[in-house]
Amino acid sequence: MLAAITWDWDPILLSLGPLTIRYYGLMFALTIYTGFYVWRRQALRNGESPQFAEDFLWWGVVAIVGGARLGHVFFYEPITYLQNPIEILKFWKGGLASHGATVGLMVALWGFGRKYDRTFRRLGDYLAPAIAIAAGGVRIGNFFNSEIVGRVTDVEWGVRFIRYCRIEGIAP
Repeated sequence: MLAAITWDWDPILLSLGPLTIRYYGLMFALTIYTGFYVWRRQALRNGESPQFAEDFLWWGVVAIVGGARLGHVFFYEPITYLQNPIEILKFWKGGLASHGATVGLMVALWGFGRKYDRTFRRLGDYLAPAIAIAAGGVRIGNFFNSEIVGRVTDVEWGVRFIRYCRIEGIAP
């Protein structure tokens, strides 16, 4: 029996001239927004000031975007990017790695904790629920991109990724 679900969704949500908005980018942005909201709520519930909670926003955004990009560069295509380093800055061309974002966030959390005299553990408690939500959101973005498809299956709830098959030259 073939998989019951056929997935051939265009990863582009909207194109307006040179501006292209992809589902993955939308999910990435929504997870940053939601993650910050959860972080802020957790920090305030634990006695931190609104200013303290909001100060982490820029640390977090830089850590997530920079870490995700550098994660892709060094984990997946180091030779390509080291031969043409200016391409590293062109994150809009694709190439983000969630595990790179995680490393970036851990470094930011450590630096933020040092600046504000808070333990890494305490700040990690504020951030943990946001990371769980973000992991799910990014995976939804991966689904729209037909990435991380898993292995071949014939179970009835399996998904046939038509776009992935076209890209990889595999018969759907």
